[in-house]
Amino acid sequence: VHMGSAKLHYANGTIQKSGAFKIATAPVLSNPIANLSSVYWGATIEFNVTVTDKDDNVTVYLWEKAPGSSEYSLITSQICTNCTNYNLTFSDSTHSACSNFGTWQFKFNATDTVNFTDQTTNNTFNLTQRNLTFQLQSGNSSVVHRVTNTSSLAVKFVDAVDPAQDIGTGVTGTLYVTTDGGAISYLSGGVNTSLNGIIRRAFDPTCSWQIGPQSWKIESAATSCCYAVNSTVYNISIITDAPNNTIVSPISGACHTPGAQIIINSTIKDECSGLASSTVSATVRQSGSSSTCGSTTDLGSGNYSCSWDSTGRSYGLYNITINSSRQYYTNATNTSINSLRLAAVPELNDPRVNVGVDGWGKVRTFNITVRDPSGDTINVSLWAKPNNSNVWQFRGSQLCPSCNTYTNLTFIDEVFSCSNYQSNASWDFMFNATTSLCTSLINQ
Repeated sequence: VHMGSAKLHYANGTIQKSGAFKIATAPVLSNPIANLSSVYWGATIEFNVTVTDKDDNVTVYLWEKAPGSSEYSLITSQICTNCTNYNLTFSDSTHSACSNFGTWQFKFNATDTVNFTDQTTNNTFNLTQRNLTFQLQSGNSSVVHRVTNTSSLAVKFVDAVDPAQDIGTGVTGTLYVTTDGGAISYLSGGVNTSLNGIIRRAFDPTCSWQIGPQSWKIESAATSCCYAVNSTVYNISIITDAPNNTIVSPISGACHTPGAQIIINSTIKDECSGLASSTVSATVRQSGSSSTCGSTTDLGSGNYSCSWDSTGRSYGLYNITINSSRQYYTNATNTSINSLRLAAVPELNDPRVNVGVDGWGKVRTFNITVRDPSGDTINVSLWAKPNNSNVWQFRGSQLCPSCNTYTNLTFIDEVFSCSNYQSNASWDFMFNATTSLCTSLINQ
């Protein structure tokens, strides 16, 4: 700057000052960004800002403010010389501690050599916990018996960023196992805590789990530094003993006549419940010959029924065998010995009395012809009643052993008293026959 002066009676004066002022531009900051909007602790974050200061050197500062804090902290700075739309990159490795999770704020400001300044708006990034990863220890493709043993299922959980660091001891873990072979309906198999990063659970299935292939996983709870995580899904097969096949009816030599359609009822159960949807067949055997029941009906809840045609079958005792099969179960069989008997209804023919009309006190003789084609012993009883009464009176009985041919039985000395006469002068009589082995087969 050069300045001169003049005044009457004064000498002229001049002064000059070099570098008295400078014409310069102020720094301009734009486009502040973080390369990651969310970053786990321990990671390096990169920040970028565009700088312009065409005629000066400018110092750019990166500042950050922690969640809940009222003050920004200086992280780092860089000098940019004669920058025009220059992209500066800042690296921040200060978040190495497992702490201060949440939303952080960051900003840039700049000052050049003549103290011109600029500052960006406040921007944010999210500091998070780390993820966990997992390493199978035991139990994949294992087999466990629902009654007799358990299976050890174990997974180790480690830091996904630094696998040398596991979750340590005392972290809660939960085992989940599917109940029906699906991939959705998991049921908790129990809770344990970790030991040296390993969560281990002895799986002891109850009746809540179906037999067959299932899927399992272990969940690690969140730690102070890492998120909760589920392991990969692994496989396990649940087995049990062969089902219990039971013949419900007929049993204990239940009597039927040849030609009858005999209903055979059975149940198929395991240690927990009846097993529907089983394949069930019934075989009826006698002395080396056998025949199968008709198609079996599934009645639900482990109950099954079929009809056996006894037409043309021999008299005598029969065994019944029930066979069952079901997916994931061992085939099962059970035989009921002497389960049913085919027998004849005893035959009664030609009932007679030798004296039709006579006085009371007269000895009368009653006759009946009997036969049992199956050769059983027949118990024949004589009954009488006044014809104006519904109450039969027992008058005597006889046995006809091995009565497979027509045999005449005689009942004598049947004395009707005066009191019988006074009840009614006209009387009815009948014979009743049952066999010794099949008392349910009655004729009269």
